[in-house]
Amino acid sequence: MRGSVRIVGVLTAVGVVCAAGVAGFGRAAGAGPSGRVESAVTGSTSGDGIRESYVSVSAPLPASAGAHPAVCDRLGYLRVRASGGPEDPARADTVFVTMPGILAGSGSLEPTARNIVRAAAEGGRHVEVWVMDRRANCLEDHRGLAVGAAQNNPALAFDYYFGARVVNGHRYQPATAIDTAFLRHVGLAQTLQDYRTILGLLPDSVRRSKVMCGGHSLGGLITGALADWDFDGTPGYSLCAGFFTLDSRLKMQLVGPLTAPLTNGLAQLQRLLPITLPTSVSDLLGTALPYINIAPLTPETLMMAEVFSQAAAIAPEEPSTLLARVPHDVNFELLTRLLAARDPIGFALGQPDVRRIHATYAAALGLVIDDNTEPIGILRASLGALTGGPVVRKNFPLPYGTPLDPLALLGGDKLVSPAAPNTLYRWHDYNALTPADTRTADGDAYTNPSSEVTDLHQFAATYSAPVADGTEWYFPTRLLTDVLTANLGNRQGDLHNLRYDNGITQRPTINLDAGDTGFGPAIDPTNQGPGTIVVLPGYNHLDVGTVAWHQNNNQPEPLSHTLVAFAAQHLRSR
Repeated sequence: MRGSVRIVGVLTAVGVVCAAGVAGFGRAAGAGPSGRVESAVTGSTSGDGIRESYVSVSAPLPASAGAHPAVCDRLGYLRVRASGGPEDPARADTVFVTMPGILAGSGSLEPTARNIVRAAAEGGRHVEVWVMDRRANCLEDHRGLAVGAAQNNPALAFDYYFGARVVNGHRYQPATAIDTAFLRHVGLAQTLQDYRTILGLLPDSVRRSKVMCGGHSLGGLITGALADWDFDGTPGYSLCAGFFTLDSRLKMQLVGPLTAPLTNGLAQLQRLLPITLPTSVSDLLGTALPYINIAPLTPETLMMAEVFSQAAAIAPEEPSTLLARVPHDVNFELLTRLLAARDPIGFALGQPDVRRIHATYAAALGLVIDDNTEPIGILRASLGALTGGPVVRKNFPLPYGTPLDPLALLGGDKLVSPAAPNTLYRWHDYNALTPADTRTADGDAYTNPSSEVTDLHQFAATYSAPVADGTEWYFPTRLLTDVLTANLGNRQGDLHNLRYDNGITQRPTINLDAGDTGFGPAIDPTNQGPGTIVVLPGYNHLDVGTVAWHQNNNQPEPLSHTLVAFAAQHLRSR
């Protein structure tokens, strides 16, 4: 088996999810006197001198949040460090505290966290990376992932979430409206308080001299808000020694011919209705839709991505039996048609049908995530290529070869589709491509080794980990609307503590951009934001969190080495 699934031991992983207090939600069992629980996690790779643990701390929600599952009064993060490093994080040379992107959990950044620790160790430095899980991760039921990992069976998680299988006496039930109602209060203000709670586990002197605060995608914008936030007289920027972003920026600059009319129009409305507009939008959407649940981005599709990831981690070369069992409801029908349709007519007719494609478990995951098959730009990783049969050009949702749209949301690039329904497609890894794997049936080169950077097997293991998984099933709508309106100038209601317009200029900053997605430059097209900008050739939006340690050009992995060098230079000088 390649890419062993990360678990806190078989018994621990199953016990954790079954001991949670409300309907299987959450991942932490009891807490000690300090409210802090730390459990060792076996990494997705071995023998590289890395230690992982999951840390959970008590952090009760305010009474104003209303009724909520008791386990949601805790916060957690994935702690990654060197085996030979100090036990006390305050003694580390640097601590990178990291906020994941939209719809993402702590596992989405685990491979990069490992790379950062290894890169620092090469230079004799001991660093730690803390990847936060946001508050809403408490609502996830990981029993299916835990039992699949424990029994090494690629179908068990699917059977639990989509087949009514009973696990340890429990049948899966999605979070109810009562369980999720509190999310309408979990916006930017609460998320920043949670951010500060995690930072508060370190002494103030350590935060000011050794802590780099940063984030991926939306997590970068949340970190930028942290810098400008006033915590009862304490500026948010003073909580960190430096900032970093992964394919993001600390502030959004919506300018240019496509976005300027929208931005200007909203700004005009805000001036006309300065008291009610932004706050009402967040209140209304957060109440009507507490979490993002619009096809094809729903808890069920995020869950399915983790199920397919686990199957690929457990049995990558086995023929998949799960593709044929994907549900036929509106949510999955839209998703499968986006993945497979080669033109608008095919999308309308549902042809070809993903469920009829013969593929190994690894190839099935590649169909969902790879940058040459996944139509949504911000959901792409560069994993390798299909092999074993011909692929043809996709001209949907955009014509083959169309550049990505400005925010990397839909279509673009050279997308392909498997074209031989009776052939078993397999997966060639990012570092094992042959010329035949990189061309369409009519001979066009749609990829090359220089643009493939992530190991599918490591990706699969980290995204499906039953302790620190890769997605956030119940992402609060309120957090997204708060971030967007804050970047349009809203300082009302819960956002009144955004008081420092220059917080992000007060500390050294580095922005690491995915060269093949460019989401960071898209939200700051003028490139006038503070800090150093480094472009990572070949990386897609998810690659900045999942990139493999060994690259096809035989050079050191650039993201981790660049970030470690930046911290060593600028934090030492401070």
